[in-house]
Amino acid sequence: SRHLQGVQVLSNGVLHFAALGALMLAIARLEEALWSARKQAMHDPLTGLLNRRALKEFAGDALARTKAMREPLTAVVVDCNDFKKLNDRFGHHAGDHVLQILARVLESETRQMDLIARTGGDEFVLVLPGSDELEARRVMARIERAFEARIANAGYSTSLAVGLASVLEEDGSIDTLLRRADRNMYSEKVQYKKRAYLN
Repeated sequence: SRHLQGVQVLSNGVLHFAALGALMLAIARLEEALWSARKQAMHDPLTGLLNRRALKEFAGDALARTKAMREPLTAVVVDCNDFKKLNDRFGHHAGDHVLQILARVLESETRQMDLIARTGGDEFVLVLPGSDELEARRVMARIERAFEARIANAGYSTSLAVGLASVLEEDGSIDTLLRRADRNMYSEKVQYKKRAYLN
């Protein structure tokens, strides 16, 4: 009788540990699925870059750190000149290819600490912590050269419009900084169209 009781206790213990192991495995798989879903919700499916929502979250943190440490930070808004014409001429698959090329160039010419996002259509945003406007312009010069070469190799014709804005004391949120960068980019696009018209 005691022997049978001992076997039963041992058996119950084994079943308990097996059930606990199965539960822990199920929890681990659920956590992995939730992380995967969160990661997908934070990234643009076409380019793999951060999306607008994730950019706001991470860039807000970067801006707060920058202001606390009194360090520079520059936001850059980038889009492709004549992107609609490119889509109309070569098709939307070509437009998607151009956006993917630009995404890879932005990744290869920036640091791991920099934030890169596709915020919609052909518009991209970079947030460069620790970089003043002069350093950001150097980064963008490298990006424009690399993009021009990659685009020429792919057989397309487009260029980048770029707007920069470095953080000021009065910038209370990342939105104000991005609005300034966006206005500067729009001004550059207007100049580009004037030059194209004159040519």
